[in-house]
Amino acid sequence: MSHLFKKLHQKGVAADTDRTKWDARAAAVYEGAHKKQRSLIDSAKKGYKYLSVRCPRRAGKSFGMTALALWLGEMRPNSRILIISLTLKSTKENYWSGAPGGIFTQGNRYGLELKYNNTDLTWVHQNGSRGRLAGAETIADIERIRGAMAEADLAIVDECKSFAPDLLTELIRDVLQPGLMTRDGIMVLGGTPGSIPFGTFFDATSETARTDDGRPTCVPVNDETGTAYARLSKDERAELWRLHTWTIEDNTGAPRQWVRALSDKKREGWSDDHPAWRREYQGEWVTNATDLVYAWATHKNKDDNYATWHPKRSKANPAGLDPAEGPWRYVLGIDLGYVDDSALVLCAYSESLREMRHVYDFKAPEMTVDMFFDEVFNVIEKFGRPDAIVADTAGGGSKMLIETLNQRFGLGIEPAKKSEKQDHIELINSDFSAGRIKIIPGSDLAHELSGLQWDLSRESKMILARTGRLREDPSCPNHLCDALLYLYRYCHHFWSAAASGPGAERGTTEWWAEYEKKQLENAMARRKNNGRDPHGLMKWSQGRNPWNN
Repeated sequence: MSHLFKKLHQKGVAADTDRTKWDARAAAVYEGAHKKQRSLIDSAKKGYKYLSVRCPRRAGKSFGMTALALWLGEMRPNSRILIISLTLKSTKENYWSGAPGGIFTQGNRYGLELKYNNTDLTWVHQNGSRGRLAGAETIADIERIRGAMAEADLAIVDECKSFAPDLLTELIRDVLQPGLMTRDGIMVLGGTPGSIPFGTFFDATSETARTDDGRPTCVPVNDETGTAYARLSKDERAELWRLHTWTIEDNTGAPRQWVRALSDKKREGWSDDHPAWRREYQGEWVTNATDLVYAWATHKNKDDNYATWHPKRSKANPAGLDPAEGPWRYVLGIDLGYVDDSALVLCAYSESLREMRHVYDFKAPEMTVDMFFDEVFNVIEKFGRPDAIVADTAGGGSKMLIETLNQRFGLGIEPAKKSEKQDHIELINSDFSAGRIKIIPGSDLAHELSGLQWDLSRESKMILARTGRLREDPSCPNHLCDALLYLYRYCHHFWSAAASGPGAERGTTEWWAEYEKKQLENAMARRKNNGRDPHGLMKWSQGRNPWNN
């Protein structure tokens, strides 16, 4: 019996020793963060379940959220931690081996003795805690997170401004919140301020955000006694997002960055309330709807049939297009990648409606040629052969690949015309404004259109000064948007003529004669313009509306 008690005593001593070691490691992680980063860990200590972080770039946001993840992993044995960004690539860049404040760096700095799996992007603490990185760019990605992966003690969603608001809401409401209930977990939303002043991230990080009844949606940790929160009870405050903010000035690990920021401010002649200074260096919400590249998000809520449509698909009609509104012509746009997504978008335009409609989209990273073109052939088999297939052939390798595929499969893929990109973006936006392009809501293309922003960083504005062209924010996915842009030049909905009465019965000799005459007139009109004025802009300048012939 004494032998049994001796073994139990030794086991208890070992457990106490381990607990002391883990607590010491957690304390080291905590002390290694600066004051504002530690306040994030303090909120977790106090039991708050909804935390948010709003910082400008280079302020140490990822370092602070990594510190929270590792601190919790050491403090709570057998805990589960999930870190998500829009793409798995960006999550790895900010949190994995190459990140200056990521899991590897801090794990080595504090002697946590973590075990890493570079294939699954997971790490394991000695006390049984486990962490995982993930991306949530597509609906399919979100579905993979659903279930056991979402059942975490801590779920961090970073780079929230890069998510389309609807996609972020779906991730949080339908996947993470139900999963966190299992272990009473903590949710953290983090990122730099974006250009879309609505949605969950705005509610979680903007002091001006309010519910429909006028209540605030977040509580800044440094202003819990402010007038907006004075009338709220403790329980009501606990339901709100607990907001943590800091700037480059607070990043004591890189003090020279703040000196450089002040120098930039002085050279530019900015005042303290200048929008660029407030957003890019102070991390404040200064929003402008024109920051979005595409105007679809602005018009999608006008009514159900203005910029959106809901296809009624069936086995006989997989596209859900009404044959009475046709005939419909299909065009397929392709954007090739490997590390980045390969993407395709299928649209149809009508010869009797002045409309182009989104029918199908698909994107996925790290696809081989065979894998991607299996998807292309699945699209052709399901919807029929498009009138045109357009692909990006930038770079000699892509051009050679497309030519090889044309010869092998006889697809007749056309090279995408990438000149005058911003001009054609404006033409697409004009069609969105006029209700001539309709997108399927909730699709991956819809999420990209809602989230793609112009890059308004100082470097991008220097490029604007030299070239007169803005560039798209590289943190926002744009592969489906590019595929849409490529195929748009091959959609001739602007040439369409509305059906005039019942006319001849479809398929009869008379109908084919009328159809041939109409096609000949369209071809002659295109030849007359010679591609220089395909949208009828000259007619506008002459006072005639090209949409009402």
